[in-house]
Amino acid sequence: MTLIDIATYVCNLVNKTDDTSKARCKEFIRQHHENVINSALWRETLDVEQTTLPFDGRLTQIILDNGGSGYTSAPTIGFTGGGGSSASAVAEIGGGAVTKIYIQNPGTDYTSAPTVTFTGGAGT
Repeated sequence: MTLIDIATYVCNLVNKTDDTSKARCKEFIRQHHENVINSALWRETLDVEQTTLPFDGRLTQIILDNGGSGYTSAPTIGFTGGGGSSASAVAEIGGGAVTKIYIQNPGTDYTSAPTVTFTGGAGT
């Protein structure tokens, strides 16, 4: 199945079959394919063989085990250790907890996972 086949299928599901909708859907899927493949919904509906790509020193994901509590604003995300530099990310909060972390800059030269810290936002 090609990218345009997937975009056409999705557009048909939501009754947006014009060329502009298909092009936007195709671009969205192209830009977010890794998130789509790694999402639990995708794994529950299709059998996907997961492969490991060569590590190139960039951060590719941050797994949020505990979003904390009491946040009134998004905390600043910091990175220490791991041997690399320049990574940056922003947090999203909901219900007083950090719910998502978006990597803005994956950084360079990481040889191991850095420690991720939350600063500010009035939570713990």
